Amino acid sequence: KISDNLQRMRELAVQAKNGTLNPTDRVNLNREYTELANEVDRIVTGSTFNGNNMFDAANKTLSFQVGTGNAVSDTLALNLTDDGLAAGNDLTTIMTNGAATIQANLNAVDTVANATTAIDTLDASIDAITGIRAVVGAGQSRLEQVAAFADTSSTNLQAARGRIMDADFAKETAALTRSQILQQAGTAMLAQANQLPNNVLSLLQ
Repeated sequence: KISDNLQRMRELAVQAKNGTLNPTDRVNLNREYTELANEVDRIVTGSTFNGNNMFDAANKTLSFQVGTGNAVSDTLALNLTDDGLAAGNDLTTIMTNGAATIQANLNAVDTVANATTAIDTLDASIDAITGIRAVVGAGQSRLEQVAAFADTSSTNLQAARGRIMDADFAKETAALTRSQILQQAGTAMLAQANQLPNNVLSLLQ
């Protein structure tokens, strides 16, 4: 939404540079421009998650626990900065060092000179926010892969546990049937072997 607001503010700044406008026209354009700047300020300073300001300098580096231990591979760091590095600029800094001055530093479009300055300021802000959006998008994509890996690991662990803990009923049934057949065959052979001496004795009698 910040990007959308800045794009609209740039459109207003470009319109304000038009030499055919009179001062009243620029004042009217500046009204919308100012309200959009105030909204940008509100979003930057008011966007929180679990009580933490997402765009504050104190939270520009977030560490996510993605493993079960304390190794480096068990955490994932995401820097909410314009260059994706811990030393980069957070959004509050990009929008001119502090909530109270965001609206003021985005200038105004009530004169041609102010509109010209505003265009340069907005271009720099849009470029920086585009960088942050790319960083967040890349981080989100990586987190999705981490989640997919965790799901696969969980499935494999459950399968391994099942092989250890659970009997393969088809295999065990086949083994039981084989054992019973061998037992019955052995009993039959033993019966025949026991009967042979009796036959010999019958002949002798």
